Amino acid sequence: MIQFALSEKEEKLFRAWESNLPDAPTGAIGGRITFMFTPTSIGMVTKAKDCITDLEIDLTDYSEW
Repeated sequence: MIQFALSEKEEKLFRAWESNLPDAPTGAIGGRITFMFTPTSIGMVTKAKDCITDLEIDLTDYSEW
């Protein structure tokens, strides 16, 4: 099994960004946010995308590379 997770720093950055998104209906099951994890040879690139507004944030903590 492969699992992906946000670090504490990445989660804090995500929560701050998410709280500033405009209100929008998401339906009964949500599905507004898509997380993208891209492994590279030097670290994991982590992004989140709001599928309603198409806004995207890079959550990667490059200082850990």
